[in-house]
Parts: sequence; structure tokens; C-alpha cells
Amino acid sequence: MKKLSAYHITASVLLLAFVSLSSAAAATLEPTAHDEQPRRSNVSFNDVLKVPFSKPDQRTYYGEAPIQFVERWQAVKDQSSTPVIISIHGGCWLNAYAIDHTYAMNSALREAGFEVWALEYRRVGDTGGGWPGTFVDVQQGLARIVAEFGGEQALAQRDVTLMGHSAGGHLALLAAQQNTQIVDRVVGLAAITDLSTYAQGENSCQQAGKRFMEGADATAWQAANPATMAPAQPVYLFHGDADSIVPQQQSRTYAVHDNVRLLWLKGAGHFDVIDPQSHAWLALVTQLKELSAQN
Repeated sequence: MKKLSAYHITASVLLLAFVSLSSAAAATLEPTAHDEQPRRSNVSFNDVLKVPFSKPDQRTYYGEAPIQFVERWQAVKDQSSTPVIISIHGGCWLNAYAIDHTYAMNSALREAGFEVWALEYRRVGDTGGGWPGTFVDVQQGLARIVAEFGGEQALAQRDVTLMGHSAGGHLALLAAQQNTQIVDRVVGLAAITDLSTYAQGENSCQQAGKRFMEGADATAWQAANPATMAPAQPVYLFHGDADSIVPQQQSRTYAVHDNVRLLWLKGAGHFDVIDPQSHAWLALVTQLKELSAQN
């Protein structure tokens, strides 16, 4: 397991409140960041699709299906010390939502100084998608990324953040449990942390949780639910307080663990955390830089 890095948060981000539920401490950070670009809040999925992006520099397949691949955005300054972000996109586990809706986010992360690897996988509606096929894809995709770096030992020398949005956050939390040698931290962006509770809800994404687990028994539900496992690495949850797709309780419940930190994004909706043109993005990317610099 990689060494756990200490967490220090500075008052240099915009519209961010830090909450550590294990100690019941809360603080509001004063905005000091300066940015000339107009910023927005509570954006829609279609807003995100309109953000300019750069295409990935590399695509590598880890399976036989056309959607079993990983993509790389090479860092602007490609060095052995460049921090790495491995991104798992969301979309309610459904094949209606593909990796391309995170291209703007991945491009912006590259511009911010990260090497970005993004993972595509079979989803509900694809042959082999759903549980457990989707998670098998995530594991195999991560193995492919490890191989691209020359093995676990080589990647362990880098600072690695495993990051997932929404349903991708659910998959990232699960995958981190089995990849402790390469992952320094997990970042959940509006992450679904308690699949069992989430799938009991009535919105379309919550109902998709039932489809994702269709035919699964109680043992499978437990294995697919991050809420049943204490995280092996530090976890940082970013959640907009205007999110109407993933309830805030998903983050609050998971944050009872000692090594989980919850960061509320004021005025942010579900998609702000993947929108480089949002207010929330400034807070997110600033924290990602600070976390990577500490290791």
C-alpha cells in the first residue's frame, strides 16, 4: 500500500466548504482565486457537451469489444514526475453515456499539468455490461494502464489519483480496494457510494442502478457496494449542494470513515464537477494540484 499523504487544505479556492465528518469540523474557505474567464454554476449535461476539447493522444484496447479501451492525454510537460489521473466516466452505468462527454474535463486536466488516462467500459445495454461485467472491464482497463507504465512497481513511483464521476465514482471506489499498490487517493465527483440505498430512489439514474444489478443476489449486491467496505486509501468526495441526481446523503454517509474528506461545492449541480467552465472546476483543480504536490 502506498504511503498515506497528509491532507492540508489552503484558502485558495473558490466557493468551497470543507467538512470532515469524522471530527465534525467545518470551515468555509474565502475565495482568493482570480480567473478572467466567465464562470457558471448548475450546468446541464448538454452544456458540458458544448465545451471545447482536445482529442486523446493515444487509444489502447484491453479487450475484444470495440468499447474496451483506455485513452491517454499526454501531459503538456511530459516528465517522470508528472502526476497521473485515471478517470472513470459516469452516466448511470448506461451505454447511452460514453467516455466522450468527459473529453473536455480530461483536456482541461492535461492543461492543468496532469497526465490523464480515461477508461471506457461495457455498460448496461452492451453485451456483457452490468454487474459484474462492467467492473471486470474496469479492472482489466486499469491493468492495461499499469502495463503501459511498465508494471505496478513503475507506476507506484508516480503520484496517482483514481477519479470517477457519479456511477464512475462508484466504480472507482470499488476498484481502489483492489489496487492499493498503485493508487495514492480516490477522488469521487458526485460519487454514488451506497449502491443499495441509491437504487431504491425514483429518479432515472437511481432506477438504472437496479438495471445494473439485475439478477444479482444478496452476496453480489454486497460486493458491488462501496458502503460495505472501509476505504483502503484516502478518499476525497466533491459534491455540489445543488445536485439533483445524486443525493447529498450519498457523500455524507460515506464520509463517516476516518480517511474520507467531504468537500461541498456551493451552488454546483451534478455536472459542474466535470465542466471546466464552471465555478466548481476552479475549486476541484486547485485541490487536485495541492493533493498531488504533497506526495
